[in-house]
Amino acid sequence: MSVWQQIVAFAFKGLQPSYYWRHFVLGSIVPIIIVGLNAYVGFTNPEISTGTAIIGILSYIAGALFLLILYPFSRFAYESIVDFIMGNNVIISNGLLFLTYKYISYAILLCFSFVIAPIGMIILFFYNKHQFKLAQEQAVQTTEQNQ
Repeated sequence: MSVWQQIVAFAFKGLQPSYYWRHFVLGSIVPIIIVGLNAYVGFTNPEISTGTAIIGILSYIAGALFLLILYPFSRFAYESIVDFIMGNNVIISNGLLFLTYKYISYAILLCFSFVIAPIGMIILFFYNKHQFKLAQEQAVQTTEQNQ
């Protein structure tokens, strides 16, 4: 397996599809609302030309899609780091405080996903590569035991 194939297999395909799509869909809620508001303001304001509004909306959609594709990887990096720090501890808190915390963490991770996502991909690469090696060693051991 070449180096590029290892990177693609262990980093980009490292997340489970259900995890990736769940965070992709949940992460797209706010950008969709913002696109809708931009479209409403752009097309109802007589001072903004239709062409300028369309270009602004399309550029926002392109940027939002780029960040949304990277968001699940940045979320994985964040959750890995928090899980490492917190361990198995449970914090009991107010629901409103918890939702505020989740929204702020979501916004920060979405805005900076182009910086944080490579960290998540590096974590995924080394974790999945290690799991692959363990599976190979276990397969060799079971083959040797069966002979």
